[in-house]
Amino acid sequence: KLTYAPNASPDGKWLVFTSSYSGFQNLFRIDTNGYNLKQLTDQIQAQYHDPVWSPDGQWIAFVIEGKDENTLALYSVASKEVYKVLSMPGLNHPAWRPQP
Repeated sequence: KLTYAPNASPDGKWLVFTSSYSGFQNLFRIDTNGYNLKQLTDQIQAQYHDPVWSPDGQWIAFVIEGKDENTLALYSVASKEVYKVLSMPGLNHPAWRPQP
């Protein structure tokens, strides 16, 4: 299956990426040695893409692609929950502001 948008964790131990292993684009994590693949989300009605780690490694921001608009969402590494933050047309490629 195709894999998209790999992004390394701040500590360099993990990669997060999207793939269609399950038929829909979901978030996956794998260690940088190529082991310990884990599916983080299980979405069957939307496409997830553009994952990016927060500077502290506690969150993964990503986009949920919708029919008329996209949604910025956050995945909590600690709770394994997805939180929807903002929806609007054309929303893509989230980025974190660098910490001072």
